[in-house]
Amino acid sequence: MLVHDLEGKADRAEGVGQFCARAPDGLIYAFPPDRDADVLAVIAAAGVRASASGDGSGNGLRAIRPEGQGRALAEHLVALGHHRIAILTRPRAPE
Repeated sequence: MLVHDLEGKADRAEGVGQFCARAPDGLIYAFPPDRDADVLAVIAAAGVRASASGDGSGNGLRAIRPEGQGRALAEHLVALGHHRIAILTRPRAPE
């Protein structure tokens, strides 16, 4: 598993391109894809299977909605034989 943090990067397409150059089996793009046509073009050109968080309609990516789908995703991974599953999140913002 590779994790690539693009937060604060001026050119997310370049960062995704560097990630795709490592030939991953798949990619979950956790930025809203509706505003990143350049990033989607890089992913498509690399031929990497990808899903995106949020509404994936109209951009060629499967949509993953984290709200309420975490359990289904974990069950799917377990059914495939995976048992070491991690969730990466940001630290909570102070209240």
